[in-house]
Amino acid sequence: MLEEYGRVRVIETGMYGTIVDWRPGDNHCEVELDGWQHEGQIDGGRRFPYTFMVTGLEELIEVGREGRRALFDDFDTLVVSSRCYMDLFRSPTIVIRRIGNDVEVIVQSWGLDTNEKKTVRGSEAAIVVSSVFATHADRWVDLFAPEYAVSDGYLWTMTVYSGSRFFACEGGNVTPVELVDLLYAVADVGLPLAWDGGAILLPDESKSDDIQ
Repeated sequence: MLEEYGRVRVIETGMYGTIVDWRPGDNHCEVELDGWQHEGQIDGGRRFPYTFMVTGLEELIEVGREGRRALFDDFDTLVVSSRCYMDLFRSPTIVIRRIGNDVEVIVQSWGLDTNEKKTVRGSEAAIVVSSVFATHADRWVDLFAPEYAVSDGYLWTMTVYSGSRFFACEGGNVTPVELVDLLYAVADVGLPLAWDGGAILLPDESKSDDIQ
């Protein structure tokens, strides 16, 4: 059953997102899409959220520990989001979407100042997918967190989707090296280095030297 702040899949496009405004009984709701707020825009200049008919959405099921490995092996979309407390408008979202043998990768900043998409094929696609599997994210069932308290810093979430199923991994101020390697693999195929596991690195006019 659909519910506000529940995760959904758009049946027509295969995009994933979260219901952010819906009243039970209404035949439409507002959905914030994961990483497609601009590149996948549906209704002209409006960015997000989008309005969808309820009948065009599929409720997602979060799998338990026992189902994570099978889902991960068959993933179709992976979304990494990071929130930097000191610079929210540069916080990135990275989307990796498998389309047959190709891979579509999107890197966006919070305010969409950075908004790039690239479809990679052949060996580059294989490298990105291999870097995803090298994270062994199906094993990340506990929150990554430092042993000591941190008053600022960052949070991250990685959500793995396959059809109508998903699981999520989370951390705060601690990032596994395998996820950092994935971020660099995305940069190696020609997209901005959004994040290195600590500092938020998306370029803007005032910080154009962050990435060479």
